[in-house]
Amino acid sequence: MIVPAILAALVAAPIQDAPQFSQPQSIVEPTRLALTPKVDGVIETDEWDPLARSNEGETFLQWEPGKLYLAAKMPVDRDLILSLDTRQDGWLVGKDNVEIRVRVVDGKGSVVVRTLDATQVSGPKWIDHPAFSLSSMAVAKVDGGIVTVEASIIDPGLAVLPTKDNEKFLVRADVVAESSPVQEPFQPRVGALIKLAMQRASALPAGLKWNVEESGRTLTPGNSTKIRFTFNSKDEIGLKKLEIKPLGALSERVSTLGVPFPAFDKKGRAFVDYETRTAKDAPAGYHLLNGTLTSGDGAPGVIQASYRIAPTVEFDIADNRISLKSGTTSLKIPFYVKSNTQNRLDGSCSVETPSGWEILKGDDKGFIIYNSRAGIRRVLTVNVPAGVSGTFPIRFTATIGPNTFTETRWLTILTG
Repeated sequence: MIVPAILAALVAAPIQDAPQFSQPQSIVEPTRLALTPKVDGVIETDEWDPLARSNEGETFLQWEPGKLYLAAKMPVDRDLILSLDTRQDGWLVGKDNVEIRVRVVDGKGSVVVRTLDATQVSGPKWIDHPAFSLSSMAVAKVDGGIVTVEASIIDPGLAVLPTKDNEKFLVRADVVAESSPVQEPFQPRVGALIKLAMQRASALPAGLKWNVEESGRTLTPGNSTKIRFTFNSKDEIGLKKLEIKPLGALSERVSTLGVPFPAFDKKGRAFVDYETRTAKDAPAGYHLLNGTLTSGDGAPGVIQASYRIAPTVEFDIADNRISLKSGTTSLKIPFYVKSNTQNRLDGSCSVETPSGWEILKGDDKGFIIYNSRAGIRRVLTVNVPAGVSGTFPIRFTATIGPNTFTETRWLTILTG
């Protein structure tokens, strides 16, 4: 039943804007792979996964743990709007719906995020989240009447973005006039179901199951790895060849593999090991391996898997959303120093906090990580200004021999 306030608002709504969001949208691929683009306003070959296309422009969407990436090619007087229904229960239901608007003004990109709270009896309302403008970034390049914009969206501790493997949600991407009125909260939106994943396949022979083992899917620049592809089938399916190659930025930096497809053993299993070494200047982030399976009739099947080029060491805040009691100024921030190598790490870490914060301890300590890909826990103790609240950057630096590794993490403090 529609409450009177919503009904009255629907009657007064600008009719020309409603169809754009309420009509179904075709999505190119519902399984979205972890893939890190270079956010520079230039869409390179195999850098982006297309999402949807319309007469107004072409849109792209991908992810990595903790981040969403958006891009679009569109006329210069347009904005990109991404709508997420994270619980898949309808746009005007609950308070789990997210709108991300990427704007380009005078050639500069910006990100604005808000959520829709439809739990109020009086009607749905928008809630602005200015913290996303601090943690996120957008870069644009203009060529004639067309702008290419790329954006990195980082949840600063508000827990409103879906950014984990196997998460599912409804999504739509719309290119709208930058001068269009702000969309009213009572206007419905229809999204298509997508899933975040680390691997996907298309056009495989019936009955063939496959997987990529987790071991080896993370490596550091200048080192080698072995990634195992596993296949299972109860029947003879006539596979002849498997070719594995990297896509995008690593296509010229790591190895390719082309082998006859191995015979299945008595348990219906077959294994192919892909071994490669990365260059020391290999770009960090998530990349794609593309496998092409050729069968006896020549029809190709495609398998794709995400793998990661990781820094030697990285940082993570244990909980980036902290509640601080009123009148309290002392704050403890547990964080982790994580190794991505198989070797022992011996170094030191330092921490930089926002202006006005006083670090009491935990900001400058040596560390030793003995075990492969292990980590250690540290606690940063600070005094913050009275009544402080909002989202703040915490900058971590690790020094290992002559090398330094710096990373910014975001912390949201709630006072009450």
